Amino acid sequence: MDNHIFKNWKQYLLQEKERVRSLKVFVAQCVLTYGVVRTQQDVLTDIRALEGVTILTLVEPAEKLENQESLKIKLKFAPKGADLEQFIIRLKRLVSGLDDVHNIRILHVTKV
Repeated sequence: MDNHIFKNWKQYLLQEKERVRSLKVFVAQCVLTYGVVRTQQDVLTDIRALEGVTILTLVEPAEKLENQESLKIKLKFAPKGADLEQFIIRLKRLVSGLDDVHNIRILHVTKV
């Protein structure tokens, strides 16, 4: 019985490895501008919660500009069920629509 469980587990791991390889994963270099009403942590947490976003990395600390802050981030994402261009348009719209977010500029996108 233990041998059967081991074979099933090994087969599952191989299938999962292949599934992950087949995903289209991208990294976007971005500049995010947000107000001072909410904390940086709250804004970044909201972005991390968006569908398709897998990892958000702070590249440079925030720079204060009058009544807003600007920072560089990297977004790792997997556009499930959408082509890249449509996913980026949707992502920009969703991020820009978050409370206290003024703008997100995507500088560069690369496939992982």
